[in-house]
Amino acid sequence: MNRVELTVRYADTDAQGVVFFANYLTYMDEAMTALLAALDCDYQSWLEEGVDFVYVNAQVSYGGSARHGDVVEVRSEVSRIGRTSFTTSHTLWVGQTRVASGELTHVVIDTASRQPVPVPTRFRAAVAEVSAT
Repeated sequence: MNRVELTVRYADTDAQGVVFFANYLTYMDEAMTALLAALDCDYQSWLEEGVDFVYVNAQVSYGGSARHGDVVEVRSEVSRIGRTSFTTSHTLWVGQTRVASGELTHVVIDTASRQPVPVPTRFRAAVAEVSAT
C-alpha cells in the first residue's frame, strides 16, 4: 500500500466550502502517479516502453467531507491485474474520517496504435513483490 498526503486547495472546494465531489477523482489520479513511482514503474517509463494506460472506469463512494486546508491522506494499492487492464483501489482520509473511497480501472494501450496490449511484465512483478511483503 502506498500513502500520499495532499492539502486541499481553496480551488478544490465548492460554494458549500467542501471539496467538490469530482475532485476526489483528481486526488485518486495524483495518488495513482505516486503509486506507480513507488513501484518503480513511473509514468514516463511506461511511455518510453511504448505503452500508456487510459481510464475506462471510475467509481467513488463518499463518507465525509474535506475542507480547504485539510490534509487528505490517500492510501492506494493495485487491487487487480487482468490481461490488458488493472484496477487500483484508493481510500481517502482526513484524520480518522474516511471521506471517500474508490477504484480506477486502467487499460494498457500501445502508444502508436492506441489498441490494448498486455500489462507489462515488470509492472506485474513489482506488484507481486509488494504484495508478498
